[in-house]
Amino acid sequence: MHRYYDRDHHDWHEWNEREDHAYRQYLKDQHREYREWNRVPRHDQTAYWRWRHEHMEMDAH
Repeated sequence: MHRYYDRDHHDWHEWNEREDHAYRQYLKDQHREYREWNRVPRHDQTAYWRWRHEHMEMDAH
């Protein structure tokens, strides 16, 4: 399992099944094709983390 640092929110995220699911939902919402996280440019990662913090309710499911 990998951990990634969110520079804007100053927190860490574990990349697990739940995070992968959220990432795929984000891509769907943004009408984007899947790319492996480690190949996503930093500015797109930042946009994802911003979206992720706005959709933390996904963790409850």
